[in-house]
Amino acid sequence: MWGCIAILIFLSFYLLYQLYEMNISHQRNIERIEERIFRTSIKNIGAKQLYDIGETLELYNEGFNDTEQALFTNALNKDIRKINQDGGDLAYLQQLEGIDLLYYEHIWQIENLLIDISSRSISNNDIHSIATIMKKHSDSFREIFYEEGISPEEFNTEENIDRITNILVQLNKDIEMVLDR
Repeated sequence: MWGCIAILIFLSFYLLYQLYEMNISHQRNIERIEERIFRTSIKNIGAKQLYDIGETLELYNEGFNDTEQALFTNALNKDIRKINQDGGDLAYLQQLEGIDLLYYEHIWQIENLLIDISSRSISNNDIHSIATIMKKHSDSFREIFYEEGISPEEFNTEENIDRITNILVQLNKDIEMVLDR
């Protein structure tokens, strides 16, 4: 009888240990998924979308006819949706983690700028200057992701997050300088 009780106690402790290990493993998997989503969103916005937006803005011409303007506006709206989608992922993850809100403090300004451009409230020269700025800062992101080849494990360090934040801050400052002229 004491042997059965000892076996039941042992099995109970063993099952509790297994549940604990499964929980730890599950938490690690969730963290890896969140890190991957965070890295992918930043990479998409910085290295791809900023460049694509710059390319779209370079095409702008004040002399567009209605059809050309509609096509340009549609292209900008697609860019806005892409940034918003990745930005939404960032905002959600950052609320979970409690870290700086890159989306709300920096990326959202880019979305608003694109909305202003699509409503024709920014001049042709300013649009082309902004295109150059977007592509320049996209190159900074590309350097981090492609030339330096920062791995997913290295990406979420405080140093790299600060680098990303600094690029976004400088991007917005450069755009403000163009708009304030």
